[in-house]
Amino acid sequence: MQPEIAALVAELGLACQRQDEAGQMLFERHPQEPPLRVPHPGSVASWRIAGGTGALTQALAAVIPRDRIRLGAPVRRLTRAEDAVVLTLPEGEVRADHVILALPPRLIAQGLTLDPAPSPGVLDLWRRTPTWMAPHAKFLAVYPRRFWREAGLSGGAQSLVGPMTEIHDATSSAGEAALFGFVGLSAAGRQQIGEAAVIAACTAQLVRLFGSAAAEPRSVRLKDWAADVLT
Repeated sequence: MQPEIAALVAELGLACQRQDEAGQMLFERHPQEPPLRVPHPGSVASWRIAGGTGALTQALAAVIPRDRIRLGAPVRRLTRAEDAVVLTLPEGEVRADHVILALPPRLIAQGLTLDPAPSPGVLDLWRRTPTWMAPHAKFLAVYPRRFWREAGLSGGAQSLVGPMTEIHDATSSAGEAALFGFVGLSAAGRQQIGEAAVIAACTAQLVRLFGSAAAEPRSVRLKDWAADVLT
């Protein structure tokens, strides 16, 4: 479904694994009812990059000379000169023939000074353009084994109870067992109750769905994009 990314992954020679969806999935519709076991719906196959999508970034960086990559150097101003674009950084200026801004539009409007400035209408459009995934959060729990498979489950689940609304098997290409889910609680709600409470509620939901073995993950991780200043 993502042919350009698929072509880039192939060009860089990155290993991929097909999302394993064998087994039944669970549907949780009421807090007082046990989850329903249903057949996994047929869909277009999903693929995951071995090592995570960070492997794609690392592979792209590997073909660029190290002295051409600057980290921790936020651009604050872009000025179009007669024969170049001048980037203002904390440590000085850089001149370039072309500049590609790989930022959400609203962060360009919010954090960059452009000279000449875009029209007010363009700036207003950038400010109003939502950033994909910005209000969302993702929870990951790593386990010693894929105990859900022993029960004939795929690790997939959908829930009207929450806090996670959608859950999937996230076992790595190296065989490290894991489950992840998207948190349905709003960004304001997550901020109000705090990270520890969100993690505890997500873990409790996995226990409800997959049994007591889910109560003791090796490690957990919560990524809240709403708390990320660059998202």
